[in-house]
Amino acid sequence: MTPSHARGAEQTLSVLRRPAYTVVRLRGELDLATAPPLRDRLSDVIRTDTRLLILDLSAVSFCDATGLTVLTGVRRRASVVGAALVVAAPCSQVTKLLRATGLERDFTIRATVADALAWPLTRHAAIRPCRAQAPALR
Repeated sequence: MTPSHARGAEQTLSVLRRPAYTVVRLRGELDLATAPPLRDRLSDVIRTDTRLLILDLSAVSFCDATGLTVLTGVRRRASVVGAALVVAAPCSQVTKLLRATGLERDFTIRATVADALAWPLTRHAAIRPCRAQAPALR
């Protein structure tokens, strides 16, 4: 499937849909100038059949408070449709901003898209041994 590009924000967003996940790659700056078209496009991307949404921030060079508002809106929308959201590869500026605002704890953050794709597997793998070790009910 070829990536699609956002109208009015061609340098900002591309989407790759697969049956098990959707990767949204953001590029450039997430700020007051790019937020409106980005917000609209992201709203269109998150569908009720989305189970895992990965926001690839590896090509984001800057994020301000408006950009954070867009990211928290994506988190809320994903939650509404029951999708897991993973933020992948944020640059150091975005990581510092998330940390400084306390939003770091509201997002699942992974170093790479590959790590983000593996996250559901490792999360479930971490849960399974606990269940297996639980004593049987008699």
